[in-house]
Amino acid sequence: MAIDHTTIIVPEDKFRECLALYVKALEPLGYRVVYEFGENIVGLGSEFDTVENYKVADFWLFGAKESTKAHVAFRAENRSLVDAFHAAAMLSGGQDNGAPGVRAHYHANYYAAYVHDAAGNNIEVVCHKP
Repeated sequence: MAIDHTTIIVPEDKFRECLALYVKALEPLGYRVVYEFGENIVGLGSEFDTVENYKVADFWLFGAKESTKAHVAFRAENRSLVDAFHAAAMLSGGQDNGAPGVRAHYHANYYAAYVHDAAGNNIEVVCHKP
């Protein structure tokens, strides 16, 4: 089994700011906008992920009147992608919540970076390889 998709709910007035951060920060991981429904619902995914000829969006952003804080971790194939995520997030308005580095308290090869979006959600990219 695997997670099919994740949704983060952000305040409507922060939706575009948060979306801009995710589009830029997740680009090094192969993500892009694949679906948009109305003004405040966007699905991001890889152009390479398809199910029966449908594009798959596994990360969704919803704008709502009320929101909650979330933590989402994306898996990267190598450490340079973790670094690229963090750099792109910083350039696009993210707030540093942990620069790229080894988190040995999880395990010896846990290399991750953390960023808060404009709504305070904690986004992580992690590589488990040495």
